[in-house]
Amino acid sequence: MYKIIILAIIILSVGGFLITRNAPEAVPESSPEPVVSNTSSESTGVAAPVADAQTTHTVLYTAEGFSPKELSVKAGDTVVWRNMSTTDMWPATAMHPTHTVYPGSAITKCGGSEASQIFDACGPVAAAGEYTFVFSEVGSWKYHNHLNVRDGGTIAVTE
Repeated sequence: MYKIIILAIIILSVGGFLITRNAPEAVPESSPEPVVSNTSSESTGVAAPVADAQTTHTVLYTAEGFSPKELSVKAGDTVVWRNMSTTDMWPATAMHPTHTVYPGSAITKCGGSEASQIFDACGPVAAAGEYTFVFSEVGSWKYHNHLNVRDGGTIAVTE
């Protein structure tokens, strides 16, 4: 029963967020628009190829931790961590405290010119805030909440 109530609160919170967004022309995250090639198909009668669409995935952070704990994405996809809890979170690649497992990442790069390119929020994300990262490296990447290391998950990136 407790899980159903928490799930209902999360769904209502996300629904309220989506309703109050001021972007009526935005495409829902669950159905991204494909990127269409400029190749003409008139001469061959064959449809022009469509490039793989990049997708945005969402991980929610609540008092119970990250959900889903395991997520599969394709290289080039975006993952958004939304803080639905009442406390700060700080998503970052493993290992705590160095954050060096995802290639090129390190907590020492926070505050520098490479900070936007590493899998590390580089600081607390407040309640109702979010952190976004685009995964380009194929592999299985563990991550954690730097402020509460018992909370973590895995992002599996495929080609």
